[in-house]
Amino acid sequence: DSRAPVSVLDPAGALPFELRRATAQHPAVLYTSDECAACDNARVFLRQRGVPYVARTVDAPDDLDVLRRLTGSDKVPVLTLGRDRMVVFNGADWTQSLDAAGYPTESKLPPGYRTEAPEPLVARASGPANRIGPATAR
Repeated sequence: DSRAPVSVLDPAGALPFELRRATAQHPAVLYTSDECAACDNARVFLRQRGVPYVARTVDAPDDLDVLRRLTGSDKVPVLTLGRDRMVVFNGADWTQSLDAAGYPTESKLPPGYRTEAPEPLVARASGPANRIGPATAR
């Protein structure tokens, strides 16, 4: 069977085989915060490369605690590819890791593919969040 398992990043199974396989074996999760130029660069890089990813925001103290437990870092952006993690954006390092994980070198995303809106790393109760400043998570 030439079909890889359906990924959370491709619930309709619309991605080409190469991307389905990479997202199933090495799902990409990008951790970012607001007002972070390196995070913006990371998002642009992943979009240009055509990497489907799940985005998680690190904007509150609870998020920062969870980020430290998940990645060993309190700096963003962090990209995880399955069990591998890249802390702080570095295009050359991220390219090497994406290549090793089997992601295509050029975008193969179908026309109209959209990355889901980012969600907080920790689910919020209703009411105002106790936000951290942008420099704290960097």
